[in-house]
Amino acid sequence: MGTKIQDSHKEYHSKPNYIGASGLKTIYTKSLLHYKDELEKPHKLTDSQIIGSSFHYYMENEETFYKKVKVVNKELDKPEDKAMNSKLNREWWNNLKENNEIIISPEVMANNKKMKELLYQNDFIRSVIMDGKAELSHYIEFEGVNAKLRCDNCREFDNFVVVLDWKTTMSATIKDFSSSCANHFYPIQYSWYVDVLEHFYQKPVEMYYVAIEKEPPFDYILVNGKHELGEEFYDAGKILYNRALDKYKEAVKTGIWEGNKDKNKYGIVCPKLPNWFFYNNGLEHLII
Repeated sequence: MGTKIQDSHKEYHSKPNYIGASGLKTIYTKSLLHYKDELEKPHKLTDSQIIGSSFHYYMENEETFYKKVKVVNKELDKPEDKAMNSKLNREWWNNLKENNEIIISPEVMANNKKMKELLYQNDFIRSVIMDGKAELSHYIEFEGVNAKLRCDNCREFDNFVVVLDWKTTMSATIKDFSSSCANHFYPIQYSWYVDVLEHFYQKPVEMYYVAIEKEPPFDYILVNGKHELGEEFYDAGKILYNRALDKYKEAVKTGIWEGNKDKNKYGIVCPKLPNWFFYNNGLEHLII
């Protein structure tokens, strides 16, 4: 039996014995050593994650939103009419950050409102949000490991489950979104979510990406992974996450968390200069 709960980001990331999609991506794209290092550091949301999470919470419920998110205008709300690096202002700001995981500006809040208004015009998106759960974490044993994942929005029906995954972007076009999928290894996340959630719920899972522009006019696209992205998207992600998962299992077993995957057994890396260096400097005759 698994567990699902609307816990905080801090709680979700404070479970070192659980592996999730982001950890598998780190192992695959970097190394086990990088993953281990991330586990041992206090988890802090990046600026983009703070903005994204505030949007997720606002999409779910405006009443509970203000219990989870603090909207602060630094210039107007600061206690002292001096620069932010004054002692009093600095202490005030540090205290806010210690007691509030997510702090956003009025400008970000205004964007959240505009994006929600636009997305709520889509009947399907609105129905999933209104009857689903935002920031819903899942924990379950899967393929011999403690697996975890965190859905931006999840709604369970009688015979299937729908997951919405928000992706803020500069350009909501199919071409640009496809590039983002490749650059950020979205297939790993997609296949991990589908496989773990189908194991969790014991029913089919339909996962949709909602790529919305972070600046006006806030255009968006709704992409169903199984239909628009194709079977190769899922197959690629499954192959890649399994490669990372095999490494993870071996590291847990042996206690050896290897570093750079390009090193040979002696720890030596053999880099080569890129071809453009030779062409740009009239040295193309040296290319082997």
